[in-house]
Amino acid sequence: MNKIANIDYDEVDFVWIADHWDLHLKGLCKYGGELCLFQTIRGEYDFDQEEYIIPDICNIFSLSLLEKIRWIFRKRLFEICIGYHWTYPYRKTGGRPFKYRNPKWLYKFIFKTYYKLKLGRYK
Repeated sequence: MNKIANIDYDEVDFVWIADHWDLHLKGLCKYGGELCLFQTIRGEYDFDQEEYIIPDICNIFSLSLLEKIRWIFRKRLFEICIGYHWTYPYRKTGGRPFKYRNPKWLYKFIFKTYYKLKLGRYK
């Protein structure tokens, strides 16, 4: 992984979110037509002035072929086991919201197993 750019958080073309806490922290994005990894660096917010002192920015990293395969596998596994609610453009348009598929008992089992085994963990 090589860092290729720093861009403003609002300018990132998100593909899939792997980590989120009030804003997207880590995941896949498109940059220059390529699939890349992003990591957000939180800015500083002044609550008295109600404005950002330092805006949120994202570091963009290029991925090798093997890393792309791993991230795409992780994304697809999440979509199968959990849902599409962290995948763009579905998240933007509100389409394909999370709901249990049939049979419900099977997908509840898959959902619980995914998080119990932490199948989506990628370091």
